[in-house]
Amino acid sequence: MSETNRFDSKTVRSFILYEYLQGKPFEEAFENFRRTVGDDVISLQDFAFWFMQFSNGNMNVEFEIKSEILEEGEDE
Repeated sequence: MSETNRFDSKTVRSFILYEYLQGKPFEEAFENFRRTVGDDVISLQDFAFWFMQFSNGNMNVEFEIKSEILEEGEDE
C-alpha cells in the first residue's frame, strides 16, 4: 500500500476535525497533521477547506463537496 493511500478521506477529515476541536489555530493544526500523518496526505488548500467547514459549524466528515456544488448550481 502506498503512503498516500493509507487513509481514506473520511479518516483524514476526522483527523482535521480532531485538530479543530482541540482549539488549535489553523497553522498549528496543519503542522500537527503533517507531522502525524505525512506531507503527502492532503494539500494545504484541502486542509483549509475542511478546517473552515468545521469552524463554520459543519462537523459532518461525510459531507461531499461535489453534491453541494451541484445543488448550488441548480438554484441559479
